[in-house]
Amino acid sequence: RPALYAAQAWSEGSAERESSEPQSTLFLTSASAARAGFDESRPVLESHIAAMRERGRAYNEALKERYEASRASFKKMREEASQQRGGLSSFERVYQDKLQEEASRKVAAMSAKTVEVKKDDSKFQGLGLRK
Repeated sequence: RPALYAAQAWSEGSAERESSEPQSTLFLTSASAARAGFDESRPVLESHIAAMRERGRAYNEALKERYEASRASFKKMREEASQQRGGLSSFERVYQDKLQEEASRKVAAMSAKTVEVKKDDSKFQGLGLRK
């Protein structure tokens, strides 16, 4: 055969050799890995671990359901409280109260100035300077 086909022939032969060898051969690199791989109590331990993981999944699912229920309850209470306040959040309510307080201060300041102006006008009433 020509050398061109040698690589193809070699790869075909290696594929046949690989398929004829058993696949269950296990080469462990350390003594502890070998002991763990052939431990007699390993199946019992794995079944216990699987049971604990299943219990953990069930617990997490129950925890998630409880959280969703309490979250929905909180949202409902928050919405009811918001409707009682006229649809405003506490921040909006405080802000509006502050604006109203500033407006009332301005009105009070304007009325105080008006009273002062009227008092000043009374001085000049007799002089005829007032229009």
